[in-house]
Amino acid sequence: GESNLHCSYGSNQYNSPTENTILEYGFLAKTTSVEVPAAPGCRGYVTEQVTEVPATVTHGTGPLAGMPRCDSVQAIDNALSRECD
Repeated sequence: GESNLHCSYGSNQYNSPTENTILEYGFLAKTTSVEVPAAPGCRGYVTEQVTEVPATVTHGTGPLAGMPRCDSVQAIDNALSRECD
């Protein structure tokens, strides 16, 4: 599978003693009792749903062009993103 190592890099460093770095040797928690925590202040997000939004984003931008169209698309995109939080 694919890995998003860049998303966990700081936590991997946080949990890596000098002699056994997770970044060099990897880590597999065989049970939840031996899992390591994320670094303080880290958050993990889980995608629960993917929704196709091109029609929603471009609806109403019909005659707009250039910066007005860009601004409209950006405003709609921002509104959709806020709904996900």
